[in-house]
Amino acid sequence: MTFHELKGQNRAVKILKSGVHAGRIAHAYMFCGPEGVGKKKAALIFAQLLNCKSPQEGEPCDKCIACQKIKHYTHPDLLEIEPEGTSIKIAQIRDLQERAYYKCYEGKFKVIIINDAHLMTMEAANCLLKILEEPPLGTIFILLVQDIAKLPITIVSRCQYVPFNYLAQEVLEEILAETGVEDKTILALSQGSAGKALEFIKEQEYYSIINDANNIIESLPAAGYKEILAYAERLEKNRDMMEVTLETMLNILRDKLISLITGKEPVIANLVGERISIPICLKFIQEINKCFYYLKNKCNARLALDVLFINLRSIYSTERGDSP
Repeated sequence: MTFHELKGQNRAVKILKSGVHAGRIAHAYMFCGPEGVGKKKAALIFAQLLNCKSPQEGEPCDKCIACQKIKHYTHPDLLEIEPEGTSIKIAQIRDLQERAYYKCYEGKFKVIIINDAHLMTMEAANCLLKILEEPPLGTIFILLVQDIAKLPITIVSRCQYVPFNYLAQEVLEEILAETGVEDKTILALSQGSAGKALEFIKEQEYYSIINDANNIIESLPAAGYKEILAYAERLEKNRDMMEVTLETMLNILRDKLISLITGKEPVIANLVGERISIPICLKFIQEINKCFYYLKNKCNARLALDVLFINLRSIYSTERGDSP
């Protein structure tokens, strides 16, 4: 792998390459940005560059033994931490603490990648802070983060910040074209994330998800509270599809909003009728984002969904002057 393969992240690549070129290699980096835009791939390429036997113009050669071992996750000086369940626990960081101070077996640097570092418990974060305050020589930490606000400022301040942005439409089209896909629906659903786009390609029933989300939005005006609470119950029972459906609703509403403002034909909001106005779209988006916030902060999922659908129904009634 080389940085040339990392599409749409020129700013991040420039920060990493210029630091190595100038000999200013930080002991800890924070790759911050949305899911599925190349943070993990960038971390591996950076690990290759740091340990490459024959780097060329700020790029790893991708041919030496070190590059090949890192590429295939077999290098003894490459360590990776993943959340256990919904969080990274203190026991994982304590284990990491011990291994971080070992000397490098083969490479120039030991590289430790912490995936979804924003999911560390407070105890785990405090334990990691102790390592970052007295970093072991020759060890590089790379924290992959989606939500920097969930990390203590003391950890953020000890890492070099490397921003990753959403991918532009043309970049996504290029990535999908390489897989033989030119589906505008998937492009609209992915919202700047190649990872999400590729997940939708694997999901054989993504059109039924779109139809289901469309139908919920369209049927809310005529639905009674019994039907509304049934929507919430159905989603809460299928946790794997809950966030996917809510995110699809957001994408449909965004698509509808753009169509209402610009007059362009909607891509995925074809089933949503004239009852959806610009004010309704905006308020729906606000309510669904609130629900996402509650779900990601471990609130009661069923209660959050009940409140969401009742509020959406109320918005319909208020905006249209109907009786609730």
